[in-house]
Order: sequence, then C-alpha cells, then structure tokens
Amino acid sequence: MLGQWIIMSWIKSRILGLTAFAMLVGVATISQAATCAARANEIAARNGGRVLAVKTITRGPAVRCRITLLVKSRDGGPPRKKTIIVRK
Repeated sequence: MLGQWIIMSWIKSRILGLTAFAMLVGVATISQAATCAARANEIAARNGGRVLAVKTITRGPAVRCRITLLVKSRDGGPPRKKTIIVRK
C-alpha cells in the first residue's frame, strides 16, 4: 500500500513538472509568433505588399521569421510572391 502511494506520488510529480514545462515553452512560442507577425506587418507596409504567411523558425537559440508577401509587380504585371527570412 505504501509502495503504491510512493509510485503514484512520483508519477503525479512528473506529470505536473512536464505540464509546467510545456506551458512555459508554449508561452515562449506564442510570444515568438506574435513578434514575427508584427515584423511581417512592418515589412509588408514598407514594401506595399500583403502578408500571405508567417512562420517562426527556431534553430538552437536563434529565432528567425519566414515571411511570405504578395507584392506588386514592377512591370505592371500580376502581383508576385516574395519570401524573406528576417531575425526576430
């Protein structure tokens, strides 16, 4: 009975620890996505384009934003897609 209680307590503590870790990682990811979205809007306004997609890219400690824009063509043709990668 005591052994079972110890095992259950250990399992619960691990689950709570993993849940807390996941919540912290999730908050960081939401923050990064929000920053990338803001950068995408700035760049779109500067280029006279429209944001099509934004993706956060993380490689180790470096965070970058992959931004896909729809920008006007220089020669009067149809708009074109432009993908750029910027620092967060």
